[in-house]
Amino acid sequence: MVAELLLPRGKILRPKPPSYRVLDMAFGVGAGATLFDKSRYRSHGPITLGTWVQLASGAWVLDFTGVLDFVDVPATATQLDFTTEDFSLLFWIYMRAWANRYPINRGTFNANGWQMQIDGAGGVRFHTNQALANQVTNTVGGVAPLNTWVHIGITRIGAVAAILQNGVVQGIFGGGHIDPLGIVRATRIGGDDCRMGYVHILRLGMVTSEVAAVFNSERTLFGV
Repeated sequence: MVAELLLPRGKILRPKPPSYRVLDMAFGVGAGATLFDKSRYRSHGPITLGTWVQLASGAWVLDFTGVLDFVDVPATATQLDFTTEDFSLLFWIYMRAWANRYPINRGTFNANGWQMQIDGAGGVRFHTNQALANQVTNTVGGVAPLNTWVHIGITRIGAVAAILQNGVVQGIFGGGHIDPLGIVRATRIGGDDCRMGYVHILRLGMVTSEVAAVFNSERTLFGV
């Protein structure tokens, strides 16, 4: 009888993150051997040799020292296997050296998938790959400067890709990107001499104002 008179306890219902947010690494824990994905897909990635560093703002980032330091999002995260889809990559990066490496990589050059590269002069490149073919959008050197935090946004809408630094367009390739050839493989984050934080990957092509809004919402955490 008493139980029947008690009011049911309230529950806080948290809606699932939207399905187009396919990877959302906020680096919020600052400890442990796993980088947690806040998207609905929960594609957590084991950390190999990367170390946690706390910024003056209190935000946590991962420090990588080269090709042996990385996070691998598992190959089972097939929501990242973009082919015909529009998509966007947003992330913060602090380069210590330029070495023609791929801080976000889900592909093989001239074979399959897609890749984000920082070249030997600090330029940012975005590749879509097919068998014995590739297309690239690139910037001038220094867009990913040494020893400075910057926000990089890369968007693909149809055949057009654009690269933004701190919310401002730096490189655009009009009408030439072909759909990447699909591939089941891990998505690697890191693998360069850099620090990285707040990696967001979305299954939609963001416009300049949307990328700039994300940059402005996070910039104080990185002292920008």
